Amino acid sequence: MINTKAPPFSGTTMEGTVVRLSDYSNKVVLLDFWASWCGPCRQEMPFLIETDKKYKDKGLVILTVNIDAELENVRKFISNLEILPGFPIILDKDTQIPPLFQIKGMPTTILIDRRGIIRYQHEGFQSEKKDVYLAEINSLLEQKQGTQ
Repeated sequence: MINTKAPPFSGTTMEGTVVRLSDYSNKVVLLDFWASWCGPCRQEMPFLIETDKKYKDKGLVILTVNIDAELENVRKFISNLEILPGFPIILDKDTQIPPLFQIKGMPTTILIDRRGIIRYQHEGFQSEKKDVYLAEINSLLEQKQGTQ
């Protein structure tokens, strides 16, 4: 799906807020799919929180989609974090959103440019690849609207 338009979707957060991908046009979006039972997701979440704090004011939006069937599992996962996420956690217990992006495993991280084009996709999470994620984020943030 690299270099294709990100499919539109909407979902509801833990707080009951409806979030649409289209709400973030002209922003760089890091879209992350995760589940509470996923070991690499536990390693990735602090990195996402740290990245959000560092890049939010530079134009990066982080959206996460959780596929747990039970809300209590999500709440427990979040309550065990040292720092709470400042980004939306969209609940998708019926897994309606992952097929739109052809997600095969958890976590999967997708980087979408300001024009809504999927530019990078990573399946799994490895701490030693943090610099790769950050370089990709920086390159997308440096691009102006209408450029590739």
